[in-house]
Amino acid sequence: MKKVIVLLFAIIITVLTGCTSSKESIFGTLDVDFNTCQDTCSTDLQTFSDNLSAYRDALAAYELTIAENSNQESEFLVSQSNYTRLQIPVSDPITDNSAIPTTLHSNGFALIFSYIEVISLYVSEGGDNYSNPVSNDLYQITDRSYGFDDLSGYYTHRLFLTTNASEATESYVYFSFNLNLEHIAFESIIYFPSSDRYQYMSYANNVYRGYSYFADDNYSFQYINTSTGHYISYNLTNDNEVTQIYNPDTQMFYEKNGNFDHVAFYQDMQFVASLDNQNEENFLEFSLHFMDGWDSLTYNDVSVSPYSIAYNNDQRVFTDFDILTYRQSSNYYQVNIQKALTTEELSTFNFPDEFVGDITFDQLVQAYEDLLDNDNILSMEDLSPDLIKEKCLEVLSLLSENYLD
Repeated sequence: MKKVIVLLFAIIITVLTGCTSSKESIFGTLDVDFNTCQDTCSTDLQTFSDNLSAYRDALAAYELTIAENSNQESEFLVSQSNYTRLQIPVSDPITDNSAIPTTLHSNGFALIFSYIEVISLYVSEGGDNYSNPVSNDLYQITDRSYGFDDLSGYYTHRLFLTTNASEATESYVYFSFNLNLEHIAFESIIYFPSSDRYQYMSYANNVYRGYSYFADDNYSFQYINTSTGHYISYNLTNDNEVTQIYNPDTQMFYEKNGNFDHVAFYQDMQFVASLDNQNEENFLEFSLHFMDGWDSLTYNDVSVSPYSIAYNNDQRVFTDFDILTYRQSSNYYQVNIQKALTTEELSTFNFPDEFVGDITFDQLVQAYEDLLDNDNILSMEDLSPDLIKEKCLEVLSLLSENYLD
């Protein structure tokens, strides 16, 4: 089975690299040739259970090389309390950054660990039956193969749903991973041949890629470079199309989600300013973290709730704006000015003189208007929905060729 997988994705590499250099860097470097234990593997599922805590510790250690502040103790602001500017946590703009998911690869490792953990708990050694503890569905497992050592491993099987189905529902699972900090990588395949559905994820050489295909109107692709923050996500579900792009060279983030268009500028991964359309209005946010002229804040002041009040030398400042302070993730807060702007105001408004972000309001408006005028923002990456669908179908075809007898 392992030889089949390696052959399969060697073929994928060959197919996907027949693109331009830009596309090649996004699609064409699926590096699945990473080391996992071979002759030195322990072929006892108990080995995985015994090592699971060490695997998770190794992953956490690696994540700290990407988001070094992610394990800091969380700090919570208390409503109606006063805080100096330096007391407001802004130490970790990477962990759980909703626009730039630099730690996205952790989802793949978590899936692998959780799946094998369940299998190791509910399938007796050498057994071939599995009862889902939630649904009580019964499965038959065949063609199992697995092996683990201190930092790497692989697991694969063929699964048949044998209850509550008019005919056996078949799926294939393949996982492999290496948690050596110098070669950290994983590969995950879940494939349903009877319905032509699959999910594929990989992480190697600091690049995460995820493909899924469920139908011609339900497929997705994600790309994230954890070294640069370069991020591309496309998801089509029925008629709902969501596209997100973060370009680390321009530090601009773009999103199209139905009638919602959003553009934002980030500086060293921290949010600076954004424009989007909400309820047929242009909605502006910009960060007080990139404003001079204030030194303290009353968080969620009751007199202006749910907003906050900024002060400079005990004098209230920025009274013309609403200031919203909210917890962005586990370790830092956003403190943003929010303002609805008419279309006419887009040409007359300007950031206050105290604003020190590395973008002008005119530049932000220009990026916003370019976004509104562009029906296919994937073109910024020399991509299109049709090209992503084509690649998803290529992966499906290769899965079908290599898994079906």
